Amino acid sequence: MASVATNPGGSAERPASVPAPAAPDGTVKALFREAGELAIFTFRTFGALRGALRYPAEIFRQSSILARGSTGVIAAMCFLIGFSAINFAYYFLRAAGAADYTGLFSGLATARAACPVMFGYVFAAKVGCGLVAEIGAMRISQEIDALESEAIDPMRYVVAVRLLAAMIFLPGAVFIGLLGMSAGCYLTAVDVVQGLSSSGFSRYHWAIQTVQDQLYALIMMGTMAISIVIVSCFYGWRTKGGPAEVGGSVARSLVVNLVLIHVIIGGFIFLFYGLDPKLPIGG
Repeated sequence: MASVATNPGGSAERPASVPAPAAPDGTVKALFREAGELAIFTFRTFGALRGALRYPAEIFRQSSILARGSTGVIAAMCFLIGFSAINFAYYFLRAAGAADYTGLFSGLATARAACPVMFGYVFAAKVGCGLVAEIGAMRISQEIDALESEAIDPMRYVVAVRLLAAMIFLPGAVFIGLLGMSAGCYLTAVDVVQGLSSSGFSRYHWAIQTVQDQLYALIMMGTMAISIVIVSCFYGWRTKGGPAEVGGSVARSLVVNLVLIHVIIGGFIFLFYGLDPKLPIGG
């Protein structure tokens, strides 16, 4: 029979033969561990990009899937955010007697903030969650293990291939998003509220934007998309268990991606426009 140790006060302690229970990881500790695993996964993904070039057919197949499944959603949602933004701007400026300058607001919102934010939301929900579900299903059905048994590196064939496909899809997606928001702004200002003429809207809408703004938008939206793809692949890759765990991975990846979207956009807006807003107004 195991002896029971007593402390100097006389109270009984745990039997010596029973191991002490492991202390559960704290939330902060688990968060840092997960962030470290994500960083390692990111380095492995970029390291596998070169090897993924041996699968061009799969790269273009994945890119075509993204184009067919996501282009219309990106265009529609950016169109709607442009529609809503100009509806607010027109009536707000009209109350101040400055409705003619609605185009200035649309020019500012299109490339600098509203379009990148909506693009990030759509990409995280449509593309990111789809990647988590797909890779998570591959993991729990042992398809990834089957690739390894055939001497195929799944980091190249599963993860890096999808990242390269997203990079191919990105320039067109950014163009479609910016064009969709501009179309939504134009339709609202000129045809719906009928507050501006076509030339009056176009004058201010395009006068406040430069090629540099479009490049900045591409950098912001491209960085977001690459981050979303890596995070989504990471949570799909680490899925264990059954279908319920796939759903949990999808939900967790979406939360992380939504936080990253605002951090990335906030950081780039401060970097590009924080000290010099580059507005053609003022003294």
